[in-house]
Amino acid sequence: AYYSHPIILDLILGEPSSYFKKFLYYLLWVVVALLLLVVSSILSMVFVLITTAIFQTEIALAVLREKYTGLGTGEILSETKRTIWVECTKLLWIVPFIIFFFLIGLIPPLTPFALAANFWLIAYQFVDVVLDLFKLGTRKRFSFAKENWLFLITIGACISLLWAIPFVGILIPPIAIAGTAWALD
Repeated sequence: AYYSHPIILDLILGEPSSYFKKFLYYLLWVVVALLLLVVSSILSMVFVLITTAIFQTEIALAVLREKYTGLGTGEILSETKRTIWVECTKLLWIVPFIIFFFLIGLIPPLTPFALAANFWLIAYQFVDVVLDLFKLGTRKRFSFAKENWLFLITIGACISLLWAIPFVGILIPPIAIAGTAWALD
């Protein structure tokens, strides 16, 4: 992001020659810097989540001391279908919430509410892994999340604060899943 910033500015505006173009250049400098920061943060978070997603169920299982042994092909296929259905259903209600809370966060008096709601959603992602081990349906998971909203906001705030530390993000998902498995056990 740091190296591509001046290149993007030159493509958009070119060399500033007048006072107005200089003003526009500095305004665009801030906007492009913020956009590059957001894009690099999102890509970093996606990389971390993809890297750790493979192990999150295993971590939760280890903490809860449960092991799946001797699963047959039919059981694996039915579990795969169930997992795909649960994750698609979760996406259908989480994505509108994320968009809604993002838009609410743009209104200054409502920003703390949107921040708390985003903490809740972040924590729910990690708690959901543990709730999946209990084979709870979507309504029961959502009911659990509503009943334990303060617990989830607290976990989400801690995860978000730790995620803000550079290079610590790769360690957060396994620790968060293990912590929620421990707390829910």
